[in-house]
Amino acid sequence: MANKKIVGTVAVLSTLIITGGSINAHADYAKDEAKYQKLCTKRSSYRANKSVCGGYEEYLNNKRDSIDKNTNELMDALKSAKGDVDKMQKVLQKSDNLLKQKENDIGLTKSNITYTKKEITKTEKDILKRLEMMQEVNSENLVIDFITSSTNLQDFLMKFDGLNAINEANSSAVEDLKHEREVLDKQQKNLVKEEKS
Repeated sequence: MANKKIVGTVAVLSTLIITGGSINAHADYAKDEAKYQKLCTKRSSYRANKSVCGGYEEYLNNKRDSIDKNTNELMDALKSAKGDVDKMQKVLQKSDNLLKQKENDIGLTKSNITYTKKEITKTEKDILKRLEMMQEVNSENLVIDFITSSTNLQDFLMKFDGLNAINEANSSAVEDLKHEREVLDKQQKNLVKEEKS
């Protein structure tokens, strides 16, 4: 009776591991995780693809939950199968498959961290470049220069609109940087979690 229970548990586990449990509900995300990670890492593309990125985050959470559940079930099966070498070998093979899947996830997370760090560096350089350009213009005399260099009210308003556009772009770049740093922090925490498990 106990052997049938162990064999049944092993069969269920192998089905879960091979099919990925509930992960198949998100087959589109599974096909190209790196693409969705890059899409949802940048704040500007996250806003534009909020539902897709929300679904991708749900997919990742479900995937982690499924792997954790499979790991727990596998550990229970290992305890139940103690003493039976043939059954242990099957369980160990499935454990090895699960370990490889986890190693792949860790590799993907590390790759995503590297990508996010590059994006942060790029955004920081853009912000510094803009700040350097703005320092070249003496901001104390900027309004006076605008008023005196403008030929008419329309010319002044056009220059003023240009300044507003620059300020909005700078604010947006700073917000993108904040978002990218939050994503990096989240990825690094997930990496620690995945490496522990």
